Amino acid sequence: MPAPESAAAEAVRPAGDRRSRLRRGLFVISLVALTFHVARFAGDNMGLAAMSAAMAIVERGTLQIDPYARDLREVSWRDGHYYSGMPPGKSFVAVPVYALTRPILAPAARALMPVMRRLPEGPGRLFSEPWMVRRMLLMLLVHLLVLIPVAACTTVMLFDLARSAVGDRPGAFSLALLLAFGSLWWAHAAGGSARTFAATLVLALLWWVAAMRAGTAPARRPWAMLGLGAAAGLAVATRYDMILMVIPPAIYAVARTSWRERLGLAAGLALTLGLAAVYHYAAFGSPLRTPYNVKLTPVLHIRQQYRGGTEGLTWIEHCGEPMAVYNQDRRELRLGNIYDDAIGGPTALLRFTPPLALALVGVVLLGRAPSRSARELALVTGAAVLGNFLAVSLIPFAGFMGSVGPRYMMPAVPFLMLLMAPAWVALWAWARGVLLGLCFVPSYLAAMFTERVESPLAFDLVARFGLSNYIMSRAQEAHLGISPGLSTAVCLAFWAVMVALAMHYLRPPHGTQRRVDDGGRGDASA
Repeated sequence: MPAPESAAAEAVRPAGDRRSRLRRGLFVISLVALTFHVARFAGDNMGLAAMSAAMAIVERGTLQIDPYARDLREVSWRDGHYYSGMPPGKSFVAVPVYALTRPILAPAARALMPVMRRLPEGPGRLFSEPWMVRRMLLMLLVHLLVLIPVAACTTVMLFDLARSAVGDRPGAFSLALLLAFGSLWWAHAAGGSARTFAATLVLALLWWVAAMRAGTAPARRPWAMLGLGAAAGLAVATRYDMILMVIPPAIYAVARTSWRERLGLAAGLALTLGLAAVYHYAAFGSPLRTPYNVKLTPVLHIRQQYRGGTEGLTWIEHCGEPMAVYNQDRRELRLGNIYDDAIGGPTALLRFTPPLALALVGVVLLGRAPSRSARELALVTGAAVLGNFLAVSLIPFAGFMGSVGPRYMMPAVPFLMLLMAPAWVALWAWARGVLLGLCFVPSYLAAMFTERVESPLAFDLVARFGLSNYIMSRAQEAHLGISPGLSTAVCLAFWAVMVALAMHYLRPPHGTQRRVDDGGRGDASA
């Protein structure tokens, strides 16, 4: 007869197996969906500017991107040279990827040139030379090897945090699915958004500290906090306004860790922020001077977006039109931006995911929770969301240009879902399923057609392209042999694979028996 301790261990093991299986399933399903819908690696000027800086560093040992600036609109100008017009975080990520893959990208680019020459004149200008195709392939690799796997981790971290806060595994799992398949996060993460990438790095710090408090962190060592600090600093180097979201989790980490771990966190932050400061000094002459201070800007944008004058500016002929060296780092408080991005705009956040409104109820429930850790989580998460809202309100123009939905509000989405967790799990399971299904439809349309989507129910695009993804819809536009019927067949096969994966990971581990927990809900394991 087994000892009582052994019997207890055997009883606990199925629960741990079940939890690990769900976490692996979330990651794999999210990763496959994001990879299939990988987007915006071809014509995204912001991403191409970041890749140009990485190529200049590896190929020429300089930050100047003069040879790569042709037909690239997101550029800055100083002392007669072009520089990337974007923060350096994405370029830092791309440098090791390019250094390792450069030998295979050159022949791949040459092999693709016949296809690139068949593109229409507009997009074809960005791929008319082998180095341009090489840059596009580099951005695709950065998406597939770094940005998309990091985004897939977001669903796992949200599941862990929500389950820790509310103690309901099925509810936390469905909330993670809502993030992955029922929100604009899907489209933006699949497009390699710098904002979703930065938000995941910030969420990782909150996730780790919450796991340490719960005693489930893999290790409590300074090197772990060093990595998390470096990730938080990279988030700021990727999107400068993320500093407002980094501060609350960083303060929480300082308050809940040992002095050695605090030193590790500080060293990590100093590492990546110091690297960004060196980049700024080398490119723009000051650690605090950014690409936005000397951005090449068309006169129309100066007058309409920034509502500024054009007197006394330096003008450069670029992309076939005069552009001014303009300081875009201008801030004015516009609280209406929050309303436009969340509710009022044609592709506002709540128009795609109405259940996000439950965050208002959830934060109250978390604030009244008997668990001190849950109350602290509500405070830190709410402060991070307010930091994002403040950043949105300081933008001098609306955030819908060139993207589906409010790109500036994307970093707040996983944090808002964490706040709504208590209200979400209070719903009946069938109600959660219905809401997830209703949110899936517009979110799937956004993931398929990205910036083409002008309303939540863009069924006109389905009539035009069939079920599709970014690559196949672009191929249809370029007449590269992809028909709407073929595209639809490929997508149906993809979803058959997704269903098979879901059934595999949702199947309870061998030996797990169904039971009813203290709350009266049916669950496969504790």
